[in-house]
Amino acid sequence: QVILEDQDNHHIYLERAKVHFKVGHFAEAIADGLKSTELDGNFKRGYTWTGNVLLKLGRFAECQQQYDMSGSSLPDLDVRDLQEKWLSAQQQYAEERHSECVETLLPVVYHTTHSTEIKALFVDACIKVGNWYAIIDCIAEWLLQPPFAEDLKWRYNCALGYFNTACVAQCLQLLDADAALEATHADAVIWREKCQLVQAIITDTEKCLQNGELDAAYDALTK
Repeated sequence: QVILEDQDNHHIYLERAKVHFKVGHFAEAIADGLKSTELDGNFKRGYTWTGNVLLKLGRFAECQQQYDMSGSSLPDLDVRDLQEKWLSAQQQYAEERHSECVETLLPVVYHTTHSTEIKALFVDACIKVGNWYAIIDCIAEWLLQPPFAEDLKWRYNCALGYFNTACVAQCLQLLDADAALEATHADAVIWREKCQLVQAIITDTEKCLQNGELDAAYDALTK
């Protein structure tokens, strides 16, 4: 409504772009960001913001173009280096050098927080080398973002990471909140059974320790 009343106000377009981004409407966010700088070619904040979004989506060349247009330098950020690392990681993955792929992608994933393509490669490489902690550190945060929260694959991988790192409470919490996981993945049902068993053993162990029954606690933990 505000834009209809003031269609040449570049600030309003940028504010709407921010709203689009927060709800996961990335194409619309970029379109409004570009519109803000189209209306005012000297709007440096519009160029920088749009560049930041393009970087989060892993669109490196377009990101660099926006940063160049802004005329401002960004310390400790080399977009071209990130792009080269992404290209190298794809090659490493294709050659089944998965450990190298994970290491190469770590700084890339940090900046490209909303790129499904980059995340998918990173998570798959982590799974292949058993780097479960990297998976849960990243996916738990990604699940708060609209595109990933709606994707069953990401929720499955997060539960898998929790299970393989013995984070039983977190695994059960995710399974309790997401019936689709067990409905579509038989192994998720097994995770629940094992996590509930481990949780019960932990409870028994704590009770034994509180009662000073050290031998019983040891037996429970050994089990």
